[in-house]
Amino acid sequence: MAISSISGVSNIELWDLARKVSPSFKSHTAKGTADLFTEKGFEALKLSDIGAINEFFEISLRVAFQKMTVSRARNLFENKGLVEVYSTENAGYVQRLAVESIKPTTPRFKGLENGSSVDPYTVRKPKSSERFFQQNFDFQSFITLQDFQVKTIFVSEYGMGQYIAGIMRGLENGYTVQKSLNVKEALNKAINSTDYPLQDTQVINIDWDFDDEPTNAMLLGYLLAIKDVITSMTTTEQSSAYNAGKFSTVVDTEDLVMVARAGIKNRIELGLEVGAFNLEKLSIPVDNIIEVDNFGGLVPYVLDGETKVPVQPIYDANGEQVAYIDASVTVNGPAHLSGGKWVVNVTSGGTTADTNDTVTEIDGYNDPNESVLAIIAQKGLVFENRQNPYEVRVAYNAAGLYSNYWASSPNNSIVVDPYYTMIVIRGTAE
Repeated sequence: MAISSISGVSNIELWDLARKVSPSFKSHTAKGTADLFTEKGFEALKLSDIGAINEFFEISLRVAFQKMTVSRARNLFENKGLVEVYSTENAGYVQRLAVESIKPTTPRFKGLENGSSVDPYTVRKPKSSERFFQQNFDFQSFITLQDFQVKTIFVSEYGMGQYIAGIMRGLENGYTVQKSLNVKEALNKAINSTDYPLQDTQVINIDWDFDDEPTNAMLLGYLLAIKDVITSMTTTEQSSAYNAGKFSTVVDTEDLVMVARAGIKNRIELGLEVGAFNLEKLSIPVDNIIEVDNFGGLVPYVLDGETKVPVQPIYDANGEQVAYIDASVTVNGPAHLSGGKWVVNVTSGGTTADTNDTVTEIDGYNDPNESVLAIIAQKGLVFENRQNPYEVRVAYNAAGLYSNYWASSPNNSIVVDPYYTMIVIRGTAE
């Protein structure tokens, strides 16, 4: 059938007309090709699915290595401005000094009289303070490889090289993820600090319905709160209202970075901007925006009916997290496998005993910062003090013919500086 005219048809009708004269798999493909393609399927095979015999010669088929798929990981905060990295080769603590501004005094060069003397040697000491940060981040991980075993699964050095490189990348992924999670935990400590509690001027509360999709009014309130606080910070000579250290200073707009709960930015862009005459008015006035799914401090739980029971992680002899157990008990030492179940020694109600009352899957997390919608911070609010960088060393066991690749990075720090600007935008139920 020829299409003589398409005027007056709907989009769906046009699609149906075009599809009738377009080739499809069934209209174009030969029977033999179609049968084979359907028989062999479209998905990846499992090892048990492989047919290992050539149908004509009846000898084993070879498997050709084609591509290595390697796990990837990202540090959400890397190169975004929030975290600054410093290298300190020696010492066990880091010292930072803060020098206060000096207020003016009454001029002494006015009203001079004969016989009088102006004293230029009056003592007036500058005001300064110091703060210290300790090393809080040790990292180590390892993996075991037997080179002669690797040779049995590849027919070329190309495959072996890619495989080992992939394993090394997987080892480093653990370091990448750990640093990103450490920054979230540092933010959680800053939000909920008791040593350096946030001032009232550092917390902005806005109306926000956590049960439903945010309305345009909520999104506008969110945007207005951000704009107002940035305007407030950048239109004063100096202020101590925006950092937990109560240090008087100023921050320019270009020195700010925003950590936002994921999804809100999309709703502003696709909701508020629809039909807007001046899109610039609806933009967030911060160049660097990092979207996160949480602000750290998450507490895992399991469901007992409808009750959320907090649980704590337990670890094996290597210190790897392997399961969870009720958070109310005291765990004594590492867990071990017994009959396919993780067993750990605990103290509960004054009784100490081994128990297999552990779970490997959780139902969710309680979020202590669930009301936090965004953080506006000065670049460098979190800093990493790197004394010993990530490196991999090899330990060879001649008896077992295997190598342990040890990845380590000891005596480092990922901490929050309370003298840096930090504003928390919180949502409250309407």
